[in-house]
Amino acid sequence: MIHKVRIENFMSLKDVTVELDALTIFVGWNGSGKSAIFKALVLLSKLLNGSPLRGPKGPLSLEPGVTLDHLVWNGDSGLPISFQVWLSDAGGDPDYELELRKRAEGWSVTSERIVFGGSSIIVDEDNAFEHPSEKGVRTYAVPLRATLRYLVNPLTSDATARPAIEPILMFASKFGQAWRYRPSATDIAAFVSRPKERGRIVHVVKMGGAWPLSYRICTTALQTGSSSS
Repeated sequence: MIHKVRIENFMSLKDVTVELDALTIFVGWNGSGKSAIFKALVLLSKLLNGSPLRGPKGPLSLEPGVTLDHLVWNGDSGLPISFQVWLSDAGGDPDYELELRKRAEGWSVTSERIVFGGSSIIVDEDNAFEHPSEKGVRTYAVPLRATLRYLVNPLTSDATARPAIEPILMFASKFGQAWRYRPSATDIAAFVSRPKERGRIVHVVKMGGAWPLSYRICTTALQTGSSSS
């Protein structure tokens, strides 16, 4: 489980550290960064579970038409987007660090560090990551079009490469996957007790603003058109 995450230069988050428990609830005003935290975790999950920053299908899109150019803090694509992740509350250095920068090739991984099971793997401007494989030595040097987890995925069945890439695979497995789900009015209505009065129905009215304060549960009398909420 993720215990703590630090997010820099992502959406409205210039430099924010958040501690997480098994159940963590965020409460705040519109624009206070709640959605930005969720989207940051979703982005990390995508990068660690099968999505490259750039490839034949174009740049990574967190949502249709929304790329990192739209998500970098203050719209400044000259800034790096970076993450640090702690898997325990023991303190000390993070178990994972990732830096993304926009280069001539597009958004790229310019630094990645994984500490897991007593092993440390780092790739940055000064360090390439190399390991043996059944087809010879594999070398990964920045700028990378994806995280190491994505790049080593074709070698998960390679008996020669497996010991060297195991910390990468294990960390990604420990990180898990994240989804951001925003319920619709229909979803919300499904959890509302049905009115007992005959001839009344339930409907959900979207009132604007930030969820969950943006919906009103109403019951309406079919014959008279009167309603209560």
